[in-house]
Amino acid sequence: MENNEYQLDVEAIQDTYHYLELTFEQAEQVLKYETIRKGAFSKHMISVWEDWDYELLIFEGILNENQKIRFEDVRKQFHARHVEVTTKQDEESARWTDFHRAVIDYLKNSLIPSLLKQPSPAFPPAFHEDQIKIDYLKASYKVFLHERGKEAIVQHIRFSKTFAPNRWKQTLLAHYTKCLLPDYWTFECAMDAPTRSVAEYLKARLYHRSVEVVEFQSQKWREFKEFNRLNYEKFSEPIPGWHSETLNPFSEKDEMVHWAMSLLLLDKNAYGFYPID
Repeated sequence: MENNEYQLDVEAIQDTYHYLELTFEQAEQVLKYETIRKGAFSKHMISVWEDWDYELLIFEGILNENQKIRFEDVRKQFHARHVEVTTKQDEESARWTDFHRAVIDYLKNSLIPSLLKQPSPAFPPAFHEDQIKIDYLKASYKVFLHERGKEAIVQHIRFSKTFAPNRWKQTLLAHYTKCLLPDYWTFECAMDAPTRSVAEYLKARLYHRSVEVVEFQSQKWREFKEFNRLNYEKFSEPIPGWHSETLNPFSEKDEMVHWAMSLLLLDKNAYGFYPID
């Protein structure tokens, strides 16, 4: 780095933390910290709370006693403001708790009972000649559910702590939804090689479905999509001004394959997970 550029970077640190009146030498040490903190994007993301703790660790060894008092005062202000914003956002998101409950009610009382009739209208009896492979895939999905459930809990606590009780409940309800109606696409993205091999074999078997089975699955997919559309419209609020929307990345064929595999993974006991109040 050129001396002039380095000088400007250090002075920028002094300006950013102007309330601390950092010396040039102190700002140099902080610059090293900032280089790591603001490095290239990676998978190792930290929450704002963790970032503040990291910042505290760094500054504890750099600041003098008077600077530490000022640093702690500003730190408390940032904390209070973030808690205020987090709490307000959580209050505004409260309606989505009922959104998730409506999805669960539809799945438990309408969609799933129509799929789990015997003999199965969703798959012909011959398909279950591969029951061992189906059981293997379902066992793998149960492991996946446990891991994703723990991940969802950890992420919520890391980023929201105890200041977002509504989103906490929504996190649990959303996870239970995936126990009731398997999320094959997300599961496929996380598969190891042996599980993917079994899944690909079963996906190939989908082409042996009868016209009646394909139509039944398609009809249920259309019903589910329509319910989701109406349910979302019920709880969403118009977004003012200019905004963008995410396009569906899947073709209709891909959607139907994911849907069929999700139906294949259905478990009448929701993989042992319990409803959330």
